Order: sequence, then C-alpha cells, then structure tokens
Amino acid sequence: MEIINEYIQIYNIEILVASFLLALLSFLFVVINYIKTKRITKKYKNLMCGMDNKNLEAMLVSHMNTVHEMENKVDLVNRNFSDIYSKLSHCIQKVGIVRYNPFEQIGSDQSFSIAL
Repeated sequence: MEIINEYIQIYNIEILVASFLLALLSFLFVVINYIKTKRITKKYKNLMCGMDNKNLEAMLVSHMNTVHEMENKVDLVNRNFSDIYSKLSHCIQKVGIVRYNPFEQIGSDQSFSIAL
C-alpha cells in the first residue's frame, strides 16, 4: 500500500491530467450520444406521426385495405377478360368484300357481295 501511495505522490500531476482527459473524453462521448439520440428520436417521431397526423399503424392498415381492394378489382378485370376472350371465338372473324358486274354489257362493278 505504501508503494501505491508513493507512486501517487510522485505522479499526482500526471494522474490528475490523465483523469481530466478521460473525464473530458467521457463528456464528449455523452454529448455526441445525446445529439445522435436526439436525431433518432426526431426521425422516430416523424415516422410514427406519418401523414395527416396519423400514426404508422393506421397508415399501414389503410394501405393494406387499399391493396385488398385493388386485388379484388384485378380479379374482376381478369374474370371479365376471360369471359370476353371466350366469347370472341364465336364472333365474326373473317370478312370479305367482292365487287362485280352482274351484267357484262351494262354498267360497271356496282354490285358487291360480303362474305362473313
């Protein structure tokens, strides 16, 4: 114990300066952490506030409801497309028009026939 007391008496200024530097370094770390925490807290509050003063959960629920509505509309459009596509095979598909002259001596190609 005497040896420790001797070292403290001999190096008391160096120990004091080292303690002061460590305290200053610790204080700087505290200030830096405070600033970073303040920024993160501000970002968190902005995120949780959301748009139009809604919280994040309400926004997500609203968006999920919109997504479900859009899925239902896409299903309806797909069903309508399938119905139209199946009816398309029964529709008129090839059309032909032929002009001709029924009387060779009189007039020109004024008559026509349509093939559906």
